[in-house]
Amino acid sequence: TSGSTGRPKGVMVPHRGVARLVCNTDYVRIGPGDCIAHASNPSFDAATFEIWGALLNGARVAIVPTDILLSAPDLRRRIAEDRIDTMFVTTALFNEHAANAPDTFQALRNLLVGGEAASPPAIARVLRDGPPVRLLNVYGPTETTTFATWFEIPRTLRDDAAQAVPIGHPIANTRCHVLDASMQPVPIGVIGELWIAGPGLARGYLNRPELTDERFVDDPFMPGERLYRTGDRVRRRADGAIVFCGRGDDQVKIRGFRIELGEVRAAIAALPGVRQQEVIVREDAPGDRRLTAYIVWDADVVPPGTVELRAALAERLPSFMMPAAFVAIDALPMTPNGKLDRAALPAPSAAGHPGGVPAEEGNQIERQLRTIWESVLGIPDIPLDADFFDLGGHSMLGVRLLAEVERRMGKRLRTASFFQAPTIRRFAALLRECASGPRSCVVTIREGDGKRPLFFVSGWGGQLIVLNELARELHPAQSFHVLDTGAFEAGEAALTIEEVAATMIEDMRRVQPSGPYRLAGYSLGGRIVYEIAQQLRQRGEDVALVALLDCAVPGYPRRRSAPIRILLHLRKAATMKPAQMLAYLAGRARWMIRNLRETEKSLFEDGEVEETAFTRMLERSARAVLAAWCTYHPGPYAGRVMLIRAEATPKSVGEIDDDPTYGWGALTAGVDLRSMQCAHNRMLFAPHAADLARILCDAIARDDGQDGGSRNQQATSRECVEADA
Repeated sequence: TSGSTGRPKGVMVPHRGVARLVCNTDYVRIGPGDCIAHASNPSFDAATFEIWGALLNGARVAIVPTDILLSAPDLRRRIAEDRIDTMFVTTALFNEHAANAPDTFQALRNLLVGGEAASPPAIARVLRDGPPVRLLNVYGPTETTTFATWFEIPRTLRDDAAQAVPIGHPIANTRCHVLDASMQPVPIGVIGELWIAGPGLARGYLNRPELTDERFVDDPFMPGERLYRTGDRVRRRADGAIVFCGRGDDQVKIRGFRIELGEVRAAIAALPGVRQQEVIVREDAPGDRRLTAYIVWDADVVPPGTVELRAALAERLPSFMMPAAFVAIDALPMTPNGKLDRAALPAPSAAGHPGGVPAEEGNQIERQLRTIWESVLGIPDIPLDADFFDLGGHSMLGVRLLAEVERRMGKRLRTASFFQAPTIRRFAALLRECASGPRSCVVTIREGDGKRPLFFVSGWGGQLIVLNELARELHPAQSFHVLDTGAFEAGEAALTIEEVAATMIEDMRRVQPSGPYRLAGYSLGGRIVYEIAQQLRQRGEDVALVALLDCAVPGYPRRRSAPIRILLHLRKAATMKPAQMLAYLAGRARWMIRNLRETEKSLFEDGEVEETAFTRMLERSARAVLAAWCTYHPGPYAGRVMLIRAEATPKSVGEIDDDPTYGWGALTAGVDLRSMQCAHNRMLFAPHAADLARILCDAIARDDGQDGGSRNQQATSRECVEADA
């Protein structure tokens, strides 16, 4: 579970906690024939419910990629195609779809929503326009194994529920206490702190005994048991349902991130010229919670603009703790008792953002877009050249904005649009270009000062929005372009990685006609980058940098993991039919997909499994780009590559990591190894994006300092791993 500093705390959850979450419970019923969506990040504790809720009850897991999850039409279609019965979504995502497509979840039997306080207006829209059979508001810290309480929302909310939707009652085999500062129960209706007990409690925090002793204490009501202190303030209704009232330690949660407001205030207070400051969470638009900073500057200080403020704070705060708006005021408002009157703080306007004054009227398209941007961002008089991200834009708001553009203007664009055109003026120009035919897959995130650019390929599913953090950490003079794999996912015909690479090269050369080229690719994108480098060298071009971010050669590691070996043994013993084995594998977590390749050839050659069935399952799991990965067989490469490994990524059971180069050493002239202490799926996010940027910038700086010769054939440090091609 991550705190506001971005450094995770290891929570030791026992197996019985997972069993208590999904077996013989009362808030949801799951059985054979059912299907649970796996839409959460595997590092998010909701994945525990999604994966084990299915596997421990004989049900199916349907993997829902992030790009489908963020698109209401695609998500509605996936729910129908995979016959999904049960699904968990975060409150923020629920609110976004409720605002734009409230009938998205109508086909579900159980929809669980949690992570932040529920939004009654969003719930009311879904209940009115397309409710699932059951809509549940769930609550629970990671330390109590995902969910601790649940509340089934009725079709008609009670009057007091319009103010706050309860988090409800404890799930089966869980006890909840509302206590005062002396750990004594408080009466009905009185606010106290929530303490949780039962077999769902974690053992504690890994290597943090002092924190474990602080949060996990002896249970005074049941000797021999323990209580977990949540830090959340709650009250009980007359019917016993628990209502969330806020954090006791001034901690807030925005888009799944826990943020200590005190840390943000301290970072702002450290800036030169700040006399007073306050940071609060505003929700000027229903369901859209944002940090807003109010600053009283010294009289002799000229207040800096938002861009300068964000740059200064970026050295102290991760991106998810950055305020969305900065408002300069003459004095903080006070109550008659001399306390800060937070309710009197003014709402942000254009004055709190770049530009500061209303822009000119603009043409018809710009006026339409300006209306949409002002509605989505909740800011009046947005200048036509104000940057979407500097206005507080993020991925959720981007989804909402694109949905509004499609609804009002009939234009459907990819999320890459926000990098190609982050202002109203440029976005309008992009809309006009849509009629001229297919656009380039090159997305320019930053134009540098003339240095050779860095071309980057993300993992499958595109996910370009997450690259904003890496872009901010790169050297300001470095040009940064992304090759968007999302441009190839909508086609009907499956493309090979060779075909994707060839198309990307043509678009790249319109930006940089000749080499030397600098390339970097994350995960699957690393294999695409490798193929691009291959084809460039075959054309006689020089490739200065090939950086592979935690990317392995297809089929690595060559040794099968223990679960696969066991399943193959069972097949030989005729205890499991081939079709049953394939179905079992399809229901496993996403990492099993790579192992399916090992059984694919023998299954098809034996004629015991239809190839169409395998292809259909594979496309549901990873769409066209992942299918291209499964057919890719890279050849030898005459140059060197850099491999950046995520050292904190756990290995699968039985998996043997016997090659530090992940198989690339046997294909290339050499591998330069670098390491990052993070998990694979956190490499592009704060605080690790800064480490990644340093590695890439160091490699680029070394390349700039070399004169003549083929840069790929030069050893650069003692970290290089020599390998025969």
